[in-house]
Amino acid sequence: MHVPLQNLRTASIDRNVGLMTRQEIIARVLNKQAFDDLCDMANAPTFFMKQLPATLACQVFNHRLRQRGSLLVEIVLDGETARAINF
Repeated sequence: MHVPLQNLRTASIDRNVGLMTRQEIIARVLNKQAFDDLCDMANAPTFFMKQLPATLACQVFNHRLRQRGSLLVEIVLDGETARAINF
């Protein structure tokens, strides 16, 4: 699935970091690779982000992603789990 970065948001879903667009939930859970990819994309330290509660981590991710500009990202899904985020 390809999504413009400006349409991508993170959201706390059942105490997990999830991905969504303005209209729909894309992934309810991120596996380790996808979480690491998201940290890289947001230029946020993975070790620090893993320690934050999901709601706070989502605020940080959304703030940092808004600063990235316009990219087209590919989200690799397995059901409702994001397996990788390529940018």
